[in-house]
Amino acid sequence: MFIFNNLSLLLAQQGYYFSSVKQNTSKFVKPCSKKIIEWIKSLKEGKQTVFLLTNSFIDYTNLLMNYAVG
Repeated sequence: MFIFNNLSLLLAQQGYYFSSVKQNTSKFVKPCSKKIIEWIKSLKEGKQTVFLLTNSFIDYTNLLMNYAVG
């Protein structure tokens, strides 16, 4: 497990881990299947509350979710 000890490195998009994932996201993240995306949309259309709970930093989560889900 990797823990960011220096928030300023993440926000500045420096350091090894975050910059590696950002530069080569497809190496680390698998896109979500269309079936899962359709399921999430059906929950929202059915008036279900859909949210993402994470303890990751917003920049990292945004990068991963945009790549995986779109």
